[in-house]
Amino acid sequence: MSIKFDLLELNSPSLLTSAAQMGDMKAKSQEECGESWQLKSWEQISAHINDETFPCIFAKKAMDQKYLLLTFIDGWETAEALDHFSSCVVEYVETLKEKYGTGTVCPPLMAIFKPNKTFIESHQYSNASWYILQYLHYKDNFSWPENIPADPDDPIWSFCFNEYQLFVNITSPVLGKHRSRVLSDSLVFTIQPRTNFDIVAGKDTPYGPKVRQKIRERWMKYDGIEGHLDYSMYGDEHNREWKQYFLYSDDSPAPSRCPLNIKHK
Repeated sequence: MSIKFDLLELNSPSLLTSAAQMGDMKAKSQEECGESWQLKSWEQISAHINDETFPCIFAKKAMDQKYLLLTFIDGWETAEALDHFSSCVVEYVETLKEKYGTGTVCPPLMAIFKPNKTFIESHQYSNASWYILQYLHYKDNFSWPENIPADPDDPIWSFCFNEYQLFVNITSPVLGKHRSRVLSDSLVFTIQPRTNFDIVAGKDTPYGPKVRQKIRERWMKYDGIEGHLDYSMYGDEHNREWKQYFLYSDDSPAPSRCPLNIKHK
């Protein structure tokens, strides 16, 4: 299957940067102040995804074609930093609504958080991740979509923001045996429309299951372990989307219920 990536001109959005602009940023940053934490994290992420053995073929293609939007967040410990993150997601979703139609593969947003040198355990990053998502949810000015269950235990639940279904892939420096979920010294949220997966690997498409199986096999080889039990397809009876956002290791098991508290308006 061939996926056409079409990153539209964003007219220099105020909060988001395209991957294509990172070369110019690197030259400017090094000239002015040497290598920043932002560039260091980006170079680490690029090196991992560009590795020929990296399991996600869509991430590799998006990286190769610079089909990514980026934002760098100065930590998550303050309301100011999290408000900035929320504003970036607002701009991202509004950009998707304005410039991309239904059935279009949309660019992911990679939110890269400034490394926290005091965090050394997986549970610290998992707690931070759910806190960030909860904060983002409470900053949402729109009501929860009527067609999406508010209970994360429902197989067709997904995280929604600004009335838009999103999938959130979280990587951190500490994820035990899941090498594919460690991209840099930073906590990284890769956010994209959940419907991207319906287009490129949906369960009701003739190629979807084959694509997912190929990625799963690459992932198992890359991590050197059996497939994770929480990987499933949206809409399957046993699917729980939230379990795929942050993968837990044996020494830090996943919670029995989703940590998010979904509000009703």
